[in-house]
Amino acid sequence: MNRTSKRVFSGLALVLLTLAAMPNPLATPSAHAQAQVIHAQVSVPVNDILFSTCAGEAIHFTGSYHLRSATTVSANGNFHTGFTANDSDIVGVGLMSGNLYRRVGATHAISNINGPPPLSLTFTNSLNFIGQGQAPNQLLIQNGHITVNANGQLEVFFDHTQLECH
Repeated sequence: MNRTSKRVFSGLALVLLTLAAMPNPLATPSAHAQAQVIHAQVSVPVNDILFSTCAGEAIHFTGSYHLRSATTVSANGNFHTGFTANDSDIVGVGLMSGNLYRRVGATHAISNINGPPPLSLTFTNSLNFIGQGQAPNQLLIQNGHITVNANGQLEVFFDHTQLECH
């Protein structure tokens, strides 16, 4: 599972855990029901080995990222969630060169779930490996969108990745 997938799934897991703590969020809404907003945040430990195309080697990263989400549950039971994951104090070491790196990045995602499908998820991921000294820098930007139609079939899958070496 790649880094973006881990962040997206961590965010969705946080949302589901938050919703599980609510008193029956999927109950049939009453005529006087109002939207509920749930905020959650957690620190997620990182112990990843990622390959840097720019450095030509694998880098072992440790530290944590901060995950924050906000979910709105409408009066009719629809869910709208936005979450952001920010790298926090993540450092790395090149496994062949011993070069030092700092990992700086963020993932932003928005999901809309209206009970059973249709549903959608849109995300943007930015990941920087900042090399110390002569070590090369890498910037990875990824944008994606997924839509599942009312029949549960994947209707749209868009994933665009841009890689820059500096």
